[in-house]
Amino acid sequence: MIRNISIRLLGIFFLVLMAGTVFGWLMVEDFAGEKVGKIFLGSGLSIALLIFSIQSALFFWAGSRLYRQLIFLTAGVFSITWFMFCFFVPLLLTDYIRIEIRVVMVVALLYLSASNVLEAHRKFSQKWKNLEKLDRYIKREDDVGKGFIDWDRLIKSMDLSIEIYIPGVPSNIAAAISVAMVIFMLLGFFLKSIFPMFSAFAWGIPSASIVAYFFQVVGYNAAQAMKVKSLERKFNMKFRSNIEPSRRRRISRGG
Repeated sequence: MIRNISIRLLGIFFLVLMAGTVFGWLMVEDFAGEKVGKIFLGSGLSIALLIFSIQSALFFWAGSRLYRQLIFLTAGVFSITWFMFCFFVPLLLTDYIRIEIRVVMVVALLYLSASNVLEAHRKFSQKWKNLEKLDRYIKREDDVGKGFIDWDRLIKSMDLSIEIYIPGVPSNIAAAISVAMVIFMLLGFFLKSIFPMFSAFAWGIPSASIVAYFFQVVGYNAAQAMKVKSLERKFNMKFRSNIEPSRRRRISRGG
């Protein structure tokens, strides 16, 4: 939610990035050896720090501007997607799996991720068409060209939902698949020392699906940012996500 944006949230993004990198490194060492593990650790830390640098820049750039905050939240989702992707990485680096299979898995991951982004955009656009009385969420401020929009309340009224989405698969079957994935991850965890390759697949494939799932959140946040930008052009003002209580009372008195 917009109201929860703070330096603490940025710190959480950092911790999730670092945790994913460390878990990925330990798993890669297990499945591909110490040498490959060190290579991943170096490159993984570089990627994680790059993501965090972008998130930090967006955080300080955002301020109280709603459009910019939504861009920051979109970038923030990449912390959890990186975390889950690190469980998928061992499948890409082990020599036990043929290169063709690894390529297919990457292509499938990219396809699922893009599909979830597009599905989020479709759902958001559909819900937006049914939104009524947009003006009640918007208040003009004293400063010309500036305004306040209660975005959290507006989004809550749209009743958006995030569900496991697999193109061409009915939602009830997709839900059953998600349960099966959790079971496989648990089996992979407990059978790691007995069936290491099964464990890698049992962890890796569901993790890739969860990465795609969180790209639906990316799609929702990006769709919101685009909508806010279009509203700014429509009303010819720059929207803030929140204002101080004293200013809110002053605006209410002024109409």
